[in-house]
Amino acid sequence: MVEGKFTAYFIGKGGKEAEQELYGLAVDACNRYFRKVFRRDHKPEDALFWTVPGFPGDKRRPLTNYQTLWLRIMKIRAAEKETGIIKRDIVFYPHLFRRSYATGLYKSGMKIKAIQERTRHASIETLVKHYVYDDEPATPYLDKMFA
Repeated sequence: MVEGKFTAYFIGKGGKEAEQELYGLAVDACNRYFRKVFRRDHKPEDALFWTVPGFPGDKRRPLTNYQTLWLRIMKIRAAEKETGIIKRDIVFYPHLFRRSYATGLYKSGMKIKAIQERTRHASIETLVKHYVYDDEPATPYLDKMFA
């Protein structure tokens, strides 16, 4: 591992081994959260995402599947709506994070081919059609072009 560079290794779609670059500040935030919740530093075998006990006697367990992650996200959404953090009705689902990630990288200036590699999309067409949202107006570019 290169100092300050983090990579996650996992089994992806179709049972294929995959890897993903992780954002250093996000890793630091996860480490702080882990220390706060578990009162210790994490170990390599520790899971990144955990369940929240849902009933008396239930214990925290590593998240092991998409359904568990989806349920966790729905609980977070409900709590945020209740506290007023979210004002409108947004449909939350795990893939929303992938779409937000792709759009954020695109709007920050990353080239579409690099985004395709980071999001592990087989098809640039699918990435552009379904993942990269761009409502940027053409006028500023036309003004620059014809100035």
